[in-house]
Amino acid sequence: MRFDEIAKLWIQIESSKATQATKAFLQLIYITGARQSEVRLAKWEHFDFDNNIWTVSPENSKTNKAIRRSISTKMKSILDTLAMVYGRNDYLIPSSNPHQAMTTHSINRYCYRMWDHLFEKYKRPNFYLMMLADQYQLYLVKMV
Repeated sequence: MRFDEIAKLWIQIESSKATQATKAFLQLIYITGARQSEVRLAKWEHFDFDNNIWTVSPENSKTNKAIRRSISTKMKSILDTLAMVYGRNDYLIPSSNPHQAMTTHSINRYCYRMWDHLFEKYKRPNFYLMMLADQYQLYLVKMV
């Protein structure tokens, strides 16, 4: 996705009637380039706010190895909002039960609604979350 398309999606996310957790999920994917499962299954204990590091646990990473990501200012703002709304219970992106992660089905439904709105407004074709991490990495390589 181009940056102007991401900006349109971000505006669409902000204006949606979804829960804060659902909105934050998609925003965190876009600002970190993380995989869906890494964000969806993240727990508060994986975040070191003193050093601004998010450690994706091995069981949540594609490579089965821990991944360390920095916590940006925007990411910190999103995390602070999640903490204020839901508390710092088990999962960062909780389902209706704060001790369970939001389901893949719920996330996918939200994404399909976002794509439908973007197509309706801008004729933007569907984009799949699983492609985002790869595109994000390609963009970073081009910057070097």
